Amino acid sequence: GFVFWIIFQLIPLYIRKSKLRPKIEDDLLYINNTIGHLIDLAMKHAESTTSMFYKEISNYELTLDDLHIGLMNKSLNQSFLVDDFSDNIVIGELIYKKTKTINTKIDRIFYFNDQLSAAEILVLEKIHQALYKYHFSDFNRPYVDTRDGGRYVPADPSLSYLRYFFFEIYQLKKELEKILISSRANNKSILFIKLSYLKNKNKFSKAIKILKKEIKNTKDDPEHLRWILFSISYLSDRKNSFALLKELLSSSNIITYRSYL
Repeated sequence: GFVFWIIFQLIPLYIRKSKLRPKIEDDLLYINNTIGHLIDLAMKHAESTTSMFYKEISNYELTLDDLHIGLMNKSLNQSFLVDDFSDNIVIGELIYKKTKTINTKIDRIFYFNDQLSAAEILVLEKIHQALYKYHFSDFNRPYVDTRDGGRYVPADPSLSYLRYFFFEIYQLKKELEKILISSRANNKSILFIKLSYLKNKNKFSKAIKILKKEIKNTKDDPEHLRWILFSISYLSDRKNSFALLKELLSSSNIITYRSYL
């Protein structure tokens, strides 16, 4: 009976998991990154650019007040650009599109809930519920509401009322990222999240150990990993990091890796 269980149940389950988990992890990464884009959207100071708060967002240092202030110069649509808010950045449709894609990804992942851990199911369900609290699909609603023969306008035409939503999903992103960091998946994107987390927490020795092992075992773009190793070594032991830098400068296309310099 034990042999039959291994052959007909355990081995097929293992094969199924090995095929499905990479796709699930890609979707989890997509959700994590898209929530990050939403937070960046709330904090950006101008259109067609990213915000100036990348480090604060990555380190989960933003407060509810920060998001409140960030959303003061954002509006739902063009009709809300009135008075002191006439130069606001319109992001209503962008919020709708990003939250819709997150929900679609979560729905798809839940088809394979037998491949998810309890922690993954719980955090995804929390994100799902947070997105359904607000009606983002009505991003085209007019500034002036003329229902029942009256004329009503919001006291605050900005999106500052969404600060609680943004703060909630920001905290949920932190939960999701912790799950990704603890993953043993052989995924470069997860590796970069893990390294960024360790770097931001000043855990340089652990990050360097992981990087050296990855460089030794990979044939996929080891040069990029070596530049990341230099950037972390530079923070940990500046003097000794120059030996690695000297090697990199003699073997790399400096233009490609100029951001590290």
